Amino acid sequence: MEEINQPIPLYDGPIGLEFRASSISCNGSVNASWLPSPRIAVEMETPDDFEPPFEGCQLHLTDIAERVSALIFESARVMRARGEGITTTRGIVDELVVGDAAALGHVVFHVPNLVEFDGSSLETVSEGRHRLWRGRLVMRSPVWTVIVDGRPDLHDFVRSLRGAGGYLLTHTGRLERTDGASFVPAQARVVLKAIGWLLSFARGIRVAPILPIGFGLGGEPVWQEWRNWSLDPWSALRSWFPVREPSVLGDLFPEVVTRMSDPEWEHVLTTALSWYLQANTARAAEPAVASVQSALELLSWAVLVQDGSVLSEEGFGKLSAHDNLRLLLAHSGVPRNTPSLLKALHTRATADGLDGPNALTAIRNRIVHPPRRGQSYALQQPQEVIDALHLGLWYTELVLLRCLQFAGPYVNRVGAGRFSDKPEPVPWS
Repeated sequence: MEEINQPIPLYDGPIGLEFRASSISCNGSVNASWLPSPRIAVEMETPDDFEPPFEGCQLHLTDIAERVSALIFESARVMRARGEGITTTRGIVDELVVGDAAALGHVVFHVPNLVEFDGSSLETVSEGRHRLWRGRLVMRSPVWTVIVDGRPDLHDFVRSLRGAGGYLLTHTGRLERTDGASFVPAQARVVLKAIGWLLSFARGIRVAPILPIGFGLGGEPVWQEWRNWSLDPWSALRSWFPVREPSVLGDLFPEVVTRMSDPEWEHVLTTALSWYLQANTARAAEPAVASVQSALELLSWAVLVQDGSVLSEEGFGKLSAHDNLRLLLAHSGVPRNTPSLLKALHTRATADGLDGPNALTAIRNRIVHPPRRGQSYALQQPQEVIDALHLGLWYTELVLLRCLQFAGPYVNRVGAGRFSDKPEPVPWS
């Protein structure tokens, strides 16, 4: 399908390229490009004798009267029909913000690579034909309302994405204040970051609300932002999110906004999510186990010392990593056993008399630390490492859900959810 991985036009027209106290005028375009990685890309038709400066460039987008920094990385002559040629210069555009002081009534954004979920009903009418689908998610807090709509043809595109991979704008969103009052872009950014955190946690890969456009109370566009977002290509990876009950994200949204508005918790959640996503998307189990253990150690500190005052800093430092993890799980209401469906790890842990925290930490230590004298790196079997990864991901998902005061259904990746997307209650509900 032609929309998959296709650049999104942002600007097309005259561009002034300023560099080394010099400047040239040319025609060009700015696009949100997906490949080889997501970026805001510029392409210009430049003179044949143009020597790219690479760094220190400023682009003047004449038609919208905006200037933006750019990194020029390529200039090459491209042959066209009838033997004619043109020199094309390409680069990456830095962040561009238009109208940062504007008062906003609502913000529209797009989300790439979000999964198809069974939300509330939507309807379109085209050429007299009605189309109904269940693709709307509504999330509300006391201050903010967010609506996320899946595209009507998403099911067909998902089948193509599974084969081709890459990127596609799968959903559009709208952010506004619940009371209908105006707000400023700085407030919008905080909520958009919280939305990106929540959707990434649900999706299990890096997604984000991108290319936001802010509209004034009269409906006119007054603010937009271009940024080089960190996004993952399409993947069929699963997470805790029950796609047939997307309203759980609405349950989480108010607490996510509250936590992400607190500088200390914003750092904890952002860093822990980064480790979690790195582990969930890793192609090798060994580094992924180390990543997920890092997320759990950070959450142990945040929950037991920073937020809960369960341990002092000194007491936390005196305990081993597996004891701190065991205490974190007990405090969060998360089971500490090794699930029987993780057969290889369960067998080894049972034989060695280890619970889940001890088994996970022992495997992580064998991966990242040199063996003791007389030991071998190969004491654990490959499936044991894979099982340890799933155990660590399960622990991380549950601890984060408990931190966000969640008490709804989730998909248990080490239980029935290992074979289906059927949800079950969280252990503490």
